[in-house]
Amino acid sequence: MSDKTNDGKQQKVVFEYLEALLMEPDSDETNDSVPEEILAAAEEEISLEEVDIPQETNTLMTEPEPEPEPEPEPEPEPEPVVAPAPGLSVGPELNCVLVNLAGLKLAIPFEYIEGTLSLDTLTLKLENTEEWIIGSFGSSLSYTRIVDAGSWLMPGRYESHASDYAECVILEGRQWAIACDELLKSLRIPVSEVNWNANKESRPWLLGTYMPERCAVVDVRVLLEQFEQAFQN
Repeated sequence: MSDKTNDGKQQKVVFEYLEALLMEPDSDETNDSVPEEILAAAEEEISLEEVDIPQETNTLMTEPEPEPEPEPEPEPEPEPVVAPAPGLSVGPELNCVLVNLAGLKLAIPFEYIEGTLSLDTLTLKLENTEEWIIGSFGSSLSYTRIVDAGSWLMPGRYESHASDYAECVILEGRQWAIACDELLKSLRIPVSEVNWNANKESRPWLLGTYMPERCAVVDVRVLLEQFEQAFQN
C-alpha cells in the first residue's frame, strides 16, 4: 500500500490537519484597556493670602465621624467546564492506546478496545461495496470489517494509495476495526488537561485533544454509530 514518492506530500497534509485539530478555540476578545488619563494642572493658583484662616475660638471642635469600612470584594465565579461526551465513564484519567496514522496520533480509550492484530496475520475478504472498508475477517456469523481510518477521519486530505497500514484496532462489539500504521504506547491522560470538543458538527468522532502528546482523543461510540449508518445506507 505504500508509495514512497508521496510520503512528503502526505506528511505535510496530515501535519496541517493535526494543527487544525489541536488549534485551541479563539477566546472572546475583550478590551479591558483604559486610556491613560492625564491630570491637567490647576488653572488658578491659590495663594496663602486668599485663604481665609479661621480665628481660634473656645468652641470645641467636633470629632469627624469614622469612615465606613470598605465592603469585601465578591469572589470571582469559577470558569465553566465543558463536560465530556455523555455515556463515557470518566474518572480522573483516560486510559488509552496511542496509535499513529500517517503522523496523526489518535488516543483510543481502552474500554472500547476488544484487541489489536497485525494485518500481516490476517486473511482479508475484500469488500466491494464501500471504498472506506479495506476488508473483513472472521466467520460468516461474525465478520469484523476494517475501516480505512485515514480516508474516514481525513476525507479529501488522505490518499489511501500512500497508506502504510500495518495494524488494526478492534473496537467494542468486534464488528468494526480501524487500520493504523503502528501502535505507539499505552497512555494515561488527565481529564483536567483534555480540551473537550464542544462543537461536534464538523468532527463528531473527536472527543477532544490532548496537547502534551499532540493527539486527538477518539469518541469510539460516535465513530461506531457513524460506521453503522454509512454501511446500512
